[in-house]
Amino acid sequence: MNELHVRLKEAMEHNRISAADLCRKTNIHPSDISRYLSGERSPNAYKLLKIAGVLEVNPYWLMGMETNLGKPCFCPWCGKELPKIKQR
Repeated sequence: MNELHVRLKEAMEHNRISAADLCRKTNIHPSDISRYLSGERSPNAYKLLKIAGVLEVNPYWLMGMETNLGKPCFCPWCGKELPKIKQR
């Protein structure tokens, strides 16, 4: 089951970020964000990393996987550490 849209909404609510804010901060087209939020589509890896960075969540968590809170997660392309998951 694809939980991305559920977790995306949860992270946006937690961070008090609207869809319009997410579009501006990630430079992702509003229609794409709308499709992600409805569960119609999922972002590609690049867009997923941009969204996860803005929302300060682990991209694996965003995709519906279980993760260990507090453990670092690194970008597979540049090796940069991604922001840590906020405790909920």
